[in-house]
Amino acid sequence: MEKHWSLIGLPDDTGVKNVNGRTGAAGGPAAFRTFFEKLKGNPLVKGKLHDLGDVAIQQSIEETHREIAAFITDARESSFFTIVVGGGHDLVFPHLQAYQNATDSGGKLGCINIDVHLDLRPDNPVITSGSPFYMALNAGLLEGENLVEFGIQEYANAEELFIFAEENKVSLVKFDDLRGNVVSGFKKSLEFLSERTDRIVISLDLDSLQAAFAPGVSAPAPEGFMPSEVVEMVRLAAENPKVVSLGIYELNPEFDIDDRTARLAAVIAYQFASVKLANHIPL
Repeated sequence: MEKHWSLIGLPDDTGVKNVNGRTGAAGGPAAFRTFFEKLKGNPLVKGKLHDLGDVAIQQSIEETHREIAAFITDARESSFFTIVVGGGHDLVFPHLQAYQNATDSGGKLGCINIDVHLDLRPDNPVITSGSPFYMALNAGLLEGENLVEFGIQEYANAEELFIFAEENKVSLVKFDDLRGNVVSGFKKSLEFLSERTDRIVISLDLDSLQAAFAPGVSAPAPEGFMPSEVVEMVRLAAENPKVVSLGIYELNPEFDIDDRTARLAAVIAYQFASVKLANHIPL
């Protein structure tokens, strides 16, 4: 039987609260669906969609992470690919757990994090939205070189996080080094991971976009990627047979203006799904 693709909502922003960020990303999945449902064009996008709803949020952030990992694990076993919408960026940790569980014996997981921030903060004393890749490296979900931090802005990250990234051999691609070459730089990063890994998860933190285009995020950036650049990046990712999932994080409708960010997130997901289905690459 031909597989469908799955949409999963993660309506939790506890990790954002724990770092004293702007709360509201718990409403991200609902805002996303409002506009995704209105998109038309490729009948396969809706025809092959199984919207699995939202993961039930638990009493503690640790319990929520376990619930999400189990939920996505079940979904990916019957799905051609998944799109996950949050929610705080700490939720990419259980997202990665689900796909590390899916790798073949000896297989390797890769991740491209499109983001302003490294998100390599320690998870002690509490897990925050800035902790997911620190946790993923410490848990052995990713080897350092198989984590590509793409679009990182120096002013937005503490020096000790860059030191941690260097010590752990994280693949770092700074925003300043991408000026005028964003899409070609992403293509190189994707090719790099494709040669080294068996499955790739793309994590898009919406604060990587310019705040003028994506004001509805937990931590808006005055400078960042253009919408057309991000769309081109996810379309490239969708063409790659090793890319199995797209995560869209930090959609915060409480701070959105004219629903710009929710509309953009919906279009980004639609473009990824449309290209993935058009190529119909078997996994």
